[in-house]
Amino acid sequence: MNVIEARFQIVTPMFIAGAEPDKFAELRAPSIKAALRYWYRAIDSEYANHEEFIFGGTGKHSVSLFTLIVANSKLSTKTWVSISDLQYFAFPFNMGDNERRYIPPGEEEYRLKLAFKKKPEEERYRRALIASLWMLGHVGGLGSRSRRGFGTLMLTEVKVTEGDSWDEIHQIPLAHTAATFDDWRRLFSGGLSKITHWFPSQSRSDHLTLSDQSCFHLVSEGYSSWEQALSNAAVNMRDFRNRKQPDYDHVKKHICKHNSDAAAVAPAVVPTHLHNAPERASFGLPLAFRYSSLRYNKIVNGRDRKFMPGTTFEGAQKGKTRGASPIIIRVVNVGGQYHVLYGYFPKRLVDGNRIRDCWGQYGLPNDNLVETYWSQLPAGVSIQW
Repeated sequence: MNVIEARFQIVTPMFIAGAEPDKFAELRAPSIKAALRYWYRAIDSEYANHEEFIFGGTGKHSVSLFTLIVANSKLSTKTWVSISDLQYFAFPFNMGDNERRYIPPGEEEYRLKLAFKKKPEEERYRRALIASLWMLGHVGGLGSRSRRGFGTLMLTEVKVTEGDSWDEIHQIPLAHTAATFDDWRRLFSGGLSKITHWFPSQSRSDHLTLSDQSCFHLVSEGYSSWEQALSNAAVNMRDFRNRKQPDYDHVKKHICKHNSDAAAVAPAVVPTHLHNAPERASFGLPLAFRYSSLRYNKIVNGRDRKFMPGTTFEGAQKGKTRGASPIIIRVVNVGGQYHVLYGYFPKRLVDGNRIRDCWGQYGLPNDNLVETYWSQLPAGVSIQW
């Protein structure tokens, strides 16, 4: 038997659980395997021809190439307590009666084992698994809000613990072994270069892909804690999006056009149906707007109820209403200092090229707003490969 072991350190709180997230948080093998499959799709343009053989599927290769074992899945957990500047990223964790449990960062290392009945003979499959582990531990994360900095992992070691050696393991550098900012950038760039050599860059796709249009930005300023680093990123995005016009005014007029009670509260607002999708939709869907300035009371079934008007935009195609953000934010620990790493992966927002709210359908926004946001990131370095 061949056994590959990968060691990870948790850098930011990880909200990963089963059916009862307010009671338990645990590292679950199915979730981790799904994440590896996701990152494999991101790097291999021919994944449709090989994915089932590597990870299993519903066709003739129903059993995956390996068994995944989390050596220490029962890590210590805590209940999330709101941090004000982080709420822009962490808002789901305290919504309503939520008291989400999470695995705290830095306290424990966990080991992931991939056990094979025999060594994969095809080089492509060995490369696919090593590259997927690398992407998970350098670009991705696990659990809720992993695109917004939570559940960040750093891959610290990959080795063969049983069976034949894998040359591929030694060909791809691990950035998290670096002690300095420049060394981390160099090793990270080297890892990306090796992956795109193994799997030539893809063109823009319907899903996230590592392509020649992808880019990374590592913020130069380091912080003494992950909270400071991620809070800075949250405030930066919040301030950029909140002051973005004309979305705010256009959607407000749109609501007044279709909600007479809201229009009565704000007679100065000219009711106007929205003809184009809000530009902010390019950051991901669903996208909700709520206006406290349009709040009104109304008698419903004999009771006086308060309403805060709003609308939510989502994908128009049935069953495919969500659209992932092209921006990934994570925190990296370099020599004891925490830096923010941004990744930009241009992609089509949703299938069907249409989004909707309860009053109509609209074409997708372009990428101009996201590109403007990218151009205004805090001072740092672009990573080339």
